Amino acid sequence: LLVGLYTLPTSMLQVFLVPYGAAYFGDCDVNADESDDDCEFDYDEWVFWDSLSLTIMGAVSFLFSGFLGRASDSYGRKPFLYLTFIVGLINRGIMVFSDNLIIFLALRGLYGINGGRDAQTPVMNAYYADILPSHLKTLGFGLSYGMAGIMLFLGAAIATTISLLYRTSFNWAAISMVYILALLYCLLFIKESLLPQ
Repeated sequence: LLVGLYTLPTSMLQVFLVPYGAAYFGDCDVNADESDDDCEFDYDEWVFWDSLSLTIMGAVSFLFSGFLGRASDSYGRKPFLYLTFIVGLINRGIMVFSDNLIIFLALRGLYGINGGRDAQTPVMNAYYADILPSHLKTLGFGLSYGMAGIMLFLGAAIATTISLLYRTSFNWAAISMVYILALLYCLLFIKESLLPQ
């Protein structure tokens, strides 16, 4: 469930963010439909800024993943699992209150601090390695990636449904709610797997 709660918001984001960004950079209403004749979606500018922010996020992830692994070895896994969901909530949750996509793109690098991107983070992998007996590690990691795959499909369905039935921008609120649920899940159900040294 932990990996599912991490993957679901990212999957939702990937579904609606491209038309949302193209509408934003085309100076359209972000909830506009491409069939709107008064609106010209600017995919070229969106792709440039999206690629730049993803590159920065990847560089930050590269720089922090080793540090996170060592720090979680020393201070325990649970604080860094919290960090995983908190940076996601900050980066995506701010969009509940603003339609300014530049804020999201500027904060995207912050999301890289968790050391991962779509399916798992180094701390999640370390947590699974701590709690799984050696004869179940391969099965456990396989099941965690299977859960990520299921959540990719589920996230796409949820984001599409929200966009069709409500407003595209409501996806930001739905994503934020998933991060809040993930934080509560960590708080209530995840036990520390490694005693601090």
